[in-house]
Amino acid sequence: MAALTRRQYLAGLAATGLALPGGMARAAPARVVCLEWTSAELVVSLGLSPLAVGDTRGYGDWVQGPALPQATIDLGSRSEPNLELLRELRPDLIVGAYGYGLDENSFTRLAPTFNVPFYSGKAPPYAQAQQVTLQLGDMLGRRTEAENLVGRTEASIAQARARLERA
Repeated sequence: MAALTRRQYLAGLAATGLALPGGMARAAPARVVCLEWTSAELVVSLGLSPLAVGDTRGYGDWVQGPALPQATIDLGSRSEPNLELLRELRPDLIVGAYGYGLDENSFTRLAPTFNVPFYSGKAPPYAQAQQVTLQLGDMLGRRTEAENLVGRTEASIAQARARLERA
């Protein structure tokens, strides 16, 4: 029997999906924490219940929907989340909009992070929101839900546009 060359061995590994960690299936994060309301709205809109959210009381006062599940833990202030509690919760993923004072690097040592940069200036905000929604949907194993959310939003905007044109 002839010995395998390095190239043949690597080709075989690649064909089975084992050559790189990126080719391996990963479980969707189960313990998702949202540092602020934008990320919480998005996660709940994708059909997930965040383990914890910054300032849950304020969310209920200021965000029209979707509502947070009652079991959602309050992380404290959105601008200064309780890091000790966050560490104790051992999240699989920390989601936040870091552009308003939170430093993403402060959280990467606790868990993987995902930034919700709807207002980065790199693209029109609405297009960026759509892209971020789909990216987070992929990350959470909720691609179909993300596509449906984008589609419902598009339909709602089209209906509003039609009403305005008739007015």
